[in-house]
Amino acid sequence: MDKSSSPFQVILIGVFIFAAVVGVIIFAAFTNSSNNSAVSAVVWGTEPETEFKNLLEAIDPQKKVMNVTYIQKNIDTYESEFVNALAEGKGPDIVMIDDSKLFSWKAKLQPISFKTLPQRTYTDTFIDSTNIFVAADGIYALPFSVDPLVMYWNKTMFNDAAIVSPPKTWQQLSSDIPSLTQRTDRSEIIKSAVALGESSNVNHSKEIFVNLMLQGGNNLIEFDQGVKRYVSTADTPSAEGVNVLEGSTNFYTSFSNPNNERYSWNKSLVNSRDAFVAGNLAMYFGYASEYPILQRKNPNLNFDVALMPQDENRAKNVQSTSYAKIKALALVKQSRNQAAAIVVMTQLVSSQAQTELTKINNLPSARRDILAVPSGANTYGDLFARATIQSKTWLDPNSTITDSMFREFIDQITTGKVSSSEARNGLNQKLESLISSSNPNR
Repeated sequence: MDKSSSPFQVILIGVFIFAAVVGVIIFAAFTNSSNNSAVSAVVWGTEPETEFKNLLEAIDPQKKVMNVTYIQKNIDTYESEFVNALAEGKGPDIVMIDDSKLFSWKAKLQPISFKTLPQRTYTDTFIDSTNIFVAADGIYALPFSVDPLVMYWNKTMFNDAAIVSPPKTWQQLSSDIPSLTQRTDRSEIIKSAVALGESSNVNHSKEIFVNLMLQGGNNLIEFDQGVKRYVSTADTPSAEGVNVLEGSTNFYTSFSNPNNERYSWNKSLVNSRDAFVAGNLAMYFGYASEYPILQRKNPNLNFDVALMPQDENRAKNVQSTSYAKIKALALVKQSRNQAAAIVVMTQLVSSQAQTELTKINNLPSARRDILAVPSGANTYGDLFARATIQSKTWLDPNSTITDSMFREFIDQITTGKVSSSEARNGLNQKLESLISSSNPNR
């Protein structure tokens, strides 16, 4: 390629190549069909059935390309139903998963080979955070939608405190706490600046803590080429000698320490989202998908949205980061319909389909070409897109277990059961044990 090619040209060429690859897959699937009819596949997921059907209706109303059967599953029983279906030989062709299921479900999934979908085409088409689905033997899932963590802020509380705009850094957030937190004469919190420091009544406490780790340049889990397996790096100092876990722990728990100037939250308060909806919390960290929920719960709440605060002292090699959940479509290893299933998957992540999907669910796409286009009618679409572009996630070995693990980790410190160093060491050991017990082959 000409060295003078612009980044936009590179991305555009990648998009065209991706479209061409999809065309080849479709052609192959059709030539293997005896009646040249639309390809069929069964998809399982937890997304609302109406949203998925609306998407299919928008991109292929006559079912000329694909005939998809979508079955919505209960999020609480999804995994057990999937495992049982595989045992009975009755599983779906495609499963919709989020990035937190990749590690534990990997052995049940069939990677798409790089001959079918070149890695360069994939990385040119989708944002960097989706590389979590790329492994040495192929691509384990195609990104369907992204739900980034953002900061919702109460404009009324900020106005009353004479603060013009929301903080862009954690340092600015810390300095705003005295002006935004109201207490009684007995130091009981009436209104809080921010809900951090605890786990039980802080929505998404694990994700917020992981966000701090990722912002510090620590991915918690890495693939060790020396031992050829995944290992925990949570408590491993950086090349500069910085222990990100120690710094993140001390910072996060300081917000629930009455002796710290950041003190603004404790266990006696209601959960953070309810406090924000009631107008008693100045800043709430939640997902982009929560915006309509907050509006619906309190139509009179005067609030806005901002990007997650960053560390103004971050290392030069660490980029701005916002944690995000990434929904993706994965091919089931036991599927007897893999060629057709790949056609369906590529169609559902095509530019046309993703453009329609953003209108349906108001969430950002993982496609670079769509993120490059201003959202227009969606008031917060551009901000959600910016959060998506800088998004990052981690290879969660088992989201259910790590949820409990991080809650226990935070509670041990805030209750004084163990020292911070003992808690950090325990967390690292538990992560390592969890990885070892379910480590998929790379």
